[in-house]
Amino acid sequence: KGFQGETYFTAPNEPYGATFTWYLKEDWTSKKKARQKVEGEKIAGGGDIEFPPFDALRAEKREEEGRLVISILDESGATVDRVEAKAEKGIHRAQWDLRYPPVEPPTKKPRELDPWESGPVGPFVLPGTYRARFELATDEGTKSLGEKTFAVESLALATLPAADRAAVLAFQKKTARLQRAVLGAERSAGELAERLSLLRLAYDAAPAADPGLDRRLRAAELALEEIQIRLLGDSFLRSKNENTAPSISERVGAVAGASWC
Repeated sequence: KGFQGETYFTAPNEPYGATFTWYLKEDWTSKKKARQKVEGEKIAGGGDIEFPPFDALRAEKREEEGRLVISILDESGATVDRVEAKAEKGIHRAQWDLRYPPVEPPTKKPRELDPWESGPVGPFVLPGTYRARFELATDEGTKSLGEKTFAVESLALATLPAADRAAVLAFQKKTARLQRAVLGAERSAGELAERLSLLRLAYDAAPAADPGLDRRLRAAELALEEIQIRLLGDSFLRSKNENTAPSISERVGAVAGASWC
């Protein structure tokens, strides 16, 4: 997809991983819908309704939508991952990709992926017995809906299988912590760069401000740029088609990417 053969027929693959199927007897009902149902019954019966107190209306507005949460637990009882779905009446399905959560910092606007790219993932879990715990999460707390035990098995398709899979996972978790720290540093550096640019704009809008403040802000921008060069690479030299050494982020990403596939 995206190269020669673009016009050939393509279709999504079947969902990969553990598939969970469940049935909910009834929908989750919000405070607002519950109130409106009672009011509708009163109106249908010819009765009167009163205007709700503002505190009750505020509570309705603040209420978060109830959701079904599937927690994946390993043999020790530790939570490995979570899968969420809408708490809707009927039969539903969801998949877990048999991996630990990705380490990338969350964002409200995920980057649009190219056709040949895949989304962020974490390392695979070890083969073994796991539990899927179903809960209904609302503002009032969580309600248990049951559990299901299942087994994760290895297909043993690796050309060079690991002699100690537990040691491999320990290494992957270590690289995950390192990559999370590096990606967090990238995000912090970008946010700091944005704050510095806004501070310089604020300085321009304050004619009475000390001129030394602008010099200090500029020095901070240059110092941050040097940090970003080490962290992300030298974009200036690369724009001139010059070879540059791999950045910290690229080195860590290469180790994690090669190990987690």
